[in-house]
Amino acid sequence: MNSRHAHYILTVLEEGSISNAAKKLYISQPSLSQMIQAIEQNLKIKIFNRHTSPISLTFAGTKYVEAARKILTINRNLTTALNEIKDETHGIIRVGISIHRSMYLLPKILPIFTEKYPDVELQLIEDSSNKIEELARNEEIDLAFVNPEQQLEELEYILLQQERMVLFASMDTELAKNRAPESEIFITDAGHEKFIALHRGQGVRVIQDKMFHEAGISPKIIVETKSVEVARRLAIACKAVTIYPETMLNKLENFNSCSTYFPIIGEQFKRNFYLCYNRDLYLSRFMQEFISIAQAASQ
Repeated sequence: MNSRHAHYILTVLEEGSISNAAKKLYISQPSLSQMIQAIEQNLKIKIFNRHTSPISLTFAGTKYVEAARKILTINRNLTTALNEIKDETHGIIRVGISIHRSMYLLPKILPIFTEKYPDVELQLIEDSSNKIEELARNEEIDLAFVNPEQQLEELEYILLQQERMVLFASMDTELAKNRAPESEIFITDAGHEKFIALHRGQGVRVIQDKMFHEAGISPKIIVETKSVEVARRLAIACKAVTIYPETMLNKLENFNSCSTYFPIIGEQFKRNFYLCYNRDLYLSRFMQEFISIAQAASQ
């Protein structure tokens, strides 16, 4: 059954006769009769009882009409959906982001984006920067928030922020007791402190290890975690310190008397934060809008 045949059969049923249907369809009655006969011969059934007035359906014809109505509904829905996609107001956007980034960045992006594109489905993939960058390269996600050590050839990168690292510290540490809050320090100034660290391979941990190596120090790491937020909270609880991105300070909660931070001296300890996507990806209107909102939210 094709949609044209379905439409013609339903029109005959609605108009009550082949002649009335032919007039409505702007085709000749013989042509319409021949088409119906061809359908019946092909299916080896009779669709209409032609000797009733108005014309009526056989039992087989009833089944045919049920299916015809479903097919036409599917076609109408498909046409509508494709037109909406063509207008780029409907669709799916797959976004990769780390959990700690999503906590402070997405609340600034999604309210604006979802209000403008309520019919775009957003799928979040929360993982490490390295993993979501790889997903973007393989076109398994559309947009990825990353802190790459090296940029991949297959990806297009949009710089959102340049981040400076700070040393987040409990007020009970020796460093916090002897230095003015928010004053710049060298990482060697904290060489005697206990550290809360991220797991090896994570962006902040890579920078931390680079700091330790260049300074020639090996501070005591009392525990490792996957989350900078967990690290921050543990630093307060354990009278310790942790490396923390400056852009995330005060994003989740205000500091209190239990903690402070110190910017770490050294241009080499800064890192870039990007939004990236595969160079072969077609950027729909709503994807471009998402990128613009993310850029504004990152300022």
